[in-house]
Amino acid sequence: MGRRIDQLPELWRVPHQGYGQPDSFKYPRGVVLNRDLSQVHPVNAADSQEIKEYIASSWYSYEGGDSTGIHPWAGETKINYTGPKPPFETLEGIRSTPS
Repeated sequence: MGRRIDQLPELWRVPHQGYGQPDSFKYPRGVVLNRDLSQVHPVNAADSQEIKEYIASSWYSYEGGDSTGIHPWAGETKINYTGPKPPFETLEGIRSTPS
């Protein structure tokens, strides 16, 4: 079994009266910290210190290093694909390029 994360962003958008009325969403917007589901803390989505993306386990790289977290709006997306090179076989055994 995998370990659960300690900080769980809960930015659910389940509208009952439309997307323009976030107070009517089924779940409150915010973040659950330290697995305490009894509290949902507010989050300012525009604050670069409150929301960050980390790419250490992805096929991307950041200029500041893979352990650096940056706000999604920073717009830094550098592909660092190190996986298999085509042509390769899919799970079904079909080649990616015609023989």
